[in-house]
Amino acid sequence: MQIKREINEILIRAIGDEYLLFVFGSFAKGDNDRESDIDLALYRDKKITSGEIAAIKEVLNKSVHTLREIDLVNLTDSVSKELLENILKEGIVWHGMKNSSELMKDLKKRLTNTERL
Repeated sequence: MQIKREINEILIRAIGDEYLLFVFGSFAKGDNDRESDIDLALYRDKKITSGEIAAIKEVLNKSVHTLREIDLVNLTDSVSKELLENILKEGIVWHGMKNSSELMKDLKKRLTNTERL
């Protein structure tokens, strides 16, 4: 998929290739329509600042060849238990790396240990 490749190329340039990227929402469920945005969630073992996320999101929305808006959730920051649970349950990994299983374990541990991250 061209969009997936473009998104990952931008993320690799911005933060390197040590991250997990999930697509979730209507695209992951396969019930997207013309008006659906692309919901992405980003996680790595180092904190990603809100400024970095805003800059990445801006580049994604300007550079990726799609008419859809791209929304980017920062999983290194506080997110609701419900959102994290949804991403882990229904999300599809669009990028992983050698320590992906460790990062997934960390996310699942965070889910079970807290109501609000």
